[in-house]
Amino acid sequence: MKKQNTDRANNNSGESQALSGQRILVTGGAGFIGSHVVDHLLMEGAQLIVVDNLTSSVATVGLLESWENAGTEIHSCSVSDYCHSSESVDYIIHLASIVGPLGVLGKVGRIASEIIESSLKMARLAIKHRAQLLFVSTSEIFGVPGRLDEESPCFFPASECSARREYAQSKLLAETVIQNLGSHGLRYQIVRPFNVTGPRQSPQGGFVLPRFVIQALSGLPITVYGHGLQSRAFTNVVDIVHGLMKILQRSESSVWNLGNESNKVTIGELAAQVVAQCPSEIMYVDPRILHGGSFAEAGDKIPNADKAQRLLGWSPCFDVHSTVAATLTYWRNNSALNHWAAILEKESKISSQTSKANLVADGIGSQ
Repeated sequence: MKKQNTDRANNNSGESQALSGQRILVTGGAGFIGSHVVDHLLMEGAQLIVVDNLTSSVATVGLLESWENAGTEIHSCSVSDYCHSSESVDYIIHLASIVGPLGVLGKVGRIASEIIESSLKMARLAIKHRAQLLFVSTSEIFGVPGRLDEESPCFFPASECSARREYAQSKLLAETVIQNLGSHGLRYQIVRPFNVTGPRQSPQGGFVLPRFVIQALSGLPITVYGHGLQSRAFTNVVDIVHGLMKILQRSESSVWNLGNESNKVTIGELAAQVVAQCPSEIMYVDPRILHGGSFAEAGDKIPNADKAQRLLGWSPCFDVHSTVAATLTYWRNNSALNHWAAILEKESKISSQTSKANLVADGIGSQ
């Protein structure tokens, strides 16, 4: 594991002290990124309100109870149903969203309304209380592969229609609405995280590292979709949270990329890293057989986070190896391991019926 830079750690501590005693609303606070954000803010002494419908919660009952014991208000409802808007807040961190390549499939036609309505409600709440809104968007908004900075063009082919596209363009529209509301008194920060992963991430939405880790720990073949040559630049959730905390306290509204370009690997290489730390077989499969013809892979988007590094002094510390190791440790000690292993075992059985020859014939893989 890479050692944290001492200067950076001290700088984080100094900046976060300003959050002590601040009332902060976190939507999606029981989710993967949200739960880490809540933990961090509680350590800094913030007064928290968490809104989460718990449908994709990774927070255990024990974790939720520890938050409540620390004085956190937890509202188990959707953002649209949140009815405590009279409570004054200093900051709003809007993380609640449909997520994941599989998570979006079951909500086609409803993705846009959910994302836009919830984002607009939080923006209006921020204006009402003169609070700063931190909107967590997605790197999917670019629509095209490549090394992408904040000013890179967003492009979506007119002929393409998919759940992933509805998700991406909904987030992009939410960004536009939020920026337009800047002229109506909204103070905002928009963050586009790239391929966040690490402990607490669930395979529920189709996220790749927890799926690989659970399969390996359970003695199942690791199922690599397609040819395994898709590239991702994985960013440890701890690094993302540090970046969010720095951005949260910026006074001038802006848009930011957060991601770790140094962690660029192919999915096949990621599988090999998991196997190196927890031996298992690797199986190449056609995801369309598992999830239907509407399944779509993301393009190979690589983050250019120079702006955050230059203006915030933010620098990611965790490499792929240490992130895999931390995720393995998390799931080894997780009571939900057997539950997810049983679900993923079905995937392995279906996958075993798809031969390598079929993948090659279908243009999916050449391994």
